[in-house]
Amino acid sequence: MRRKNLREAFLAGAAIAALLASPAMAQEAPAGEGASGDIVVTGTRVVRDGYFAPTPTTVVGVAEIQKSAQVQLADYINQLPQLSNSLSPTTNRNGSSSGASFLNLRGLGINRTLVLLDGRRVTPSSLTGNVDFALLPQALVQRVDIVTGGASSAWGSDAVAGVVNLVLDRSFKGLKGEVVNGISGHGDGGQFKANLSFGTPFADGRGHFIASVEHNELKDIPRAGSRDWYKGWNIVNNPAYVAGGSAPMRLLVPNVGLSRSTPGGLISAGPLAGTQFLAGGEPARFNPGSVSGLLSYGGDGYLAGQDQQLLTPVNWDTVYARAEYEFSPAFTLFADGNYAKADSSYSVRLYQRDGNITIRRQNAYLDPVTAARMDAAGLTSFQLGKLHTDLPVAKVKSSRELIRGVIGATGQLGGSWSYDAYYQYGRTLFDTAAINNVITANYNNAVDAVDQGLIQTGVANGNIVCRSSLTSPGNGCVPFDVFGTGGVSQAAQDYIFGEATQSTVIKQQVAAANLRGEPFSLWAGPVSVALGAEWRKEQYNARQPDAISLTNGFFLGNYKPSAGSYNVREGYFEAVVPLLADLPFAKRVEFDGAVRYTDYSTSGSIATWKAGLSWEIDDQLRLRGTISRDIRAPNLNELFLASASLNFAIVDPVTGTSYSVRRVTAGNRNLGPERALTKSAGIVYRPNWFPGFSASVDVYDIKIDDAIFTPDGQVVLDQCQAGVQQLCGAITRGAGNLVTEIRVLPQNVLSERARGLDIDASYRRPLGDGQLSIRALASHVFKREVDSFGTFLRYDGVTGDALGLPKWRAQTTVTYDLGGFSTTLTGRYVSGGVLNKAWGPADIDDNSTASRTYFDLSASYTFSRTHGTEMQLFGVIQNVFDKDPAVSVATSGNAFTSTGTNASFFDTIGRQFRVGVRFRR
Repeated sequence: MRRKNLREAFLAGAAIAALLASPAMAQEAPAGEGASGDIVVTGTRVVRDGYFAPTPTTVVGVAEIQKSAQVQLADYINQLPQLSNSLSPTTNRNGSSSGASFLNLRGLGINRTLVLLDGRRVTPSSLTGNVDFALLPQALVQRVDIVTGGASSAWGSDAVAGVVNLVLDRSFKGLKGEVVNGISGHGDGGQFKANLSFGTPFADGRGHFIASVEHNELKDIPRAGSRDWYKGWNIVNNPAYVAGGSAPMRLLVPNVGLSRSTPGGLISAGPLAGTQFLAGGEPARFNPGSVSGLLSYGGDGYLAGQDQQLLTPVNWDTVYARAEYEFSPAFTLFADGNYAKADSSYSVRLYQRDGNITIRRQNAYLDPVTAARMDAAGLTSFQLGKLHTDLPVAKVKSSRELIRGVIGATGQLGGSWSYDAYYQYGRTLFDTAAINNVITANYNNAVDAVDQGLIQTGVANGNIVCRSSLTSPGNGCVPFDVFGTGGVSQAAQDYIFGEATQSTVIKQQVAAANLRGEPFSLWAGPVSVALGAEWRKEQYNARQPDAISLTNGFFLGNYKPSAGSYNVREGYFEAVVPLLADLPFAKRVEFDGAVRYTDYSTSGSIATWKAGLSWEIDDQLRLRGTISRDIRAPNLNELFLASASLNFAIVDPVTGTSYSVRRVTAGNRNLGPERALTKSAGIVYRPNWFPGFSASVDVYDIKIDDAIFTPDGQVVLDQCQAGVQQLCGAITRGAGNLVTEIRVLPQNVLSERARGLDIDASYRRPLGDGQLSIRALASHVFKREVDSFGTFLRYDGVTGDALGLPKWRAQTTVTYDLGGFSTTLTGRYVSGGVLNKAWGPADIDDNSTASRTYFDLSASYTFSRTHGTEMQLFGVIQNVFDKDPAVSVATSGNAFTSTGTNASFFDTIGRQFRVGVRFRR
């Protein structure tokens, strides 16, 4: 009861604090000082002391980051309410995590969030243009700036949702280090981090050098079934449903398994339907319960979601160094570079065949009872379904290696004028290998096992071979017993398994120059301008893969060679114009306008712009607003990808049946850029009557036209059936009018809309002999809508779908500092919602998802300096009360692999512990 009261009291306090200012994370911080003493505002190119950009910007300092003691900085950033549906090793979603950390502002898409390092682009970690945040140097981080609004006019393409800028402490002096160890309350998911940083001036302070090295590890959590919250929840068809009746069409139920495959094998069609094979290969009756396509419940169906990986294991290392030397105030030369490598191995799925393994009567491993039943029924073969729990799970091993170097110069040109210019070269080497990967033809040969004597002479001799070996001796085929489990020898595994491999090199070159100054003054103060030009080239080469992939012979992967490149030429101009100053109703009013002209070698030229107004009424109240035109150009993957394939389950609207088909994706060189119109307006309040309190409230509205969309295979089928003829050509049908392949291409066909509200409230005051600090952040989504071929799909308040967004996300931290001791209690809230916005009581019996509140507790003690060294011990308990995730089932995608929740919003790992030590001298 005390624990419940504590949670309720804390949540109520968080809600009051959030509502006073109101929820969420779009507070624009005032211009903060950069590492070298310059004033930096990430939302703009203009740099001026005392200037407040009209674009909402949230600043997260190193002190806040350290309190969470996360091994990955991205895990802390992703807890902020402005980010949703990011991908990281801890948010693995049905085998979708490659071990990389890709940030997603507003839930608008990873490729619409621009990630910068000290205000400069970073070489992409994937062909989709995304930057793995974990590969950036983090030991020297000073702060993270998050611009929650369109920023294309300032920073170029991809900043539709905003910018995340990692700012390093370039003036660091001394030596510091950190070691962190962590583990979950279940004894798995181990974490380790160690880093060391050094900085020193030289040449009587005219030069400065910094360097850091880091090593990080995340250990595997291989199965959702290791957690007691996993119950096999899924959505199934209601057998009691009758059109026009009172029973709903669908049910949300636990213990949903497979209907057409079992670990030992299942005959699901024909005269022998309902025969399954137990672990030892003996036949038995299969109780399907209620069947819903490929799913069943209330029977013997195997819960495939229990084998999904919860945490992707990753090891990564980074090295960073920077040196600068001031030859004169007009010329400071600098060079920096970083190297990073990350290795991961993530589980995709067990090998599964949904009733399409052909078993002939002569199969040498067929039991006598089933053989006799075949004879009685006059069958020469039947189709078997099997989920291979006796084979290693199919995995993708990936290695990402980043090398990046920058050389440039900065200087003062006299008066208010300054410049910077640089050249940057980066290369990412991305090696991929799909291991434990079944070669389909070899598997089919191996299961077609026969008695050699029986086939050749009519008399069995006990020599079991592959049928294919009789006509092609020496083909290497090794037969195995497909009935039951454990019948696949190592030799058979070596024969049926292969590796689909590919090595991809991504290169990026950037040359840029920027000029800033105050050319003249008006009645209200100086006009500040920034202008510059940038040239960028992006290119890649996906080298020749293995021969089997070229023929689509693998279960997954089947990579193809491809290459492509494009270049971009840009020029921009931005001005901050003071309009009013020192008036009774306007202490300061400033206009911020910018325009950028961009010319793409692939899609031509386009202009982006912004117009913003900041109105500081007095010392307490400031209003701000911005409207901007933003773009995202198609990335290398969308333009040039040759093809990639994967088997996935469909519900065929033509035949009314469910089965697995091959989906092939490829690039489209006819794509144009996406165009977005972004509007934001807000208020910042720092009342004199309430010292220590400040708050901001901002609303935003983002509309994206010509959105690039690669339709899901099921969407292609459904929309073709609904009359969208442009998609019908992507479907290939074969015997029995069954789909054999769906080929999907990205297209400029959608429009999207996002509207919401952000709030950031903070309060600081002395308490006793210490200091109390409270910060409440929250985000509310009014609308998240996608126009899909004329059908408007709503995702606001949807917590299960990959595009869904909770209505509310909030985070409140309460910190108390007393001498060397500091403790922080953090509450993280995710609101409940629905599974599908378009469903009502007639569509499903329970469309709701529950909310969750998680609590984290951290504490640290800093020892006084001894012999010039400061030492700090710290510890963190994350998810203190071991709160289970909410049931939140996706309504699209491979339903049979669902864990029943959404790891992007809900904690699937459980209680975690981290301890560590930091030192500095």
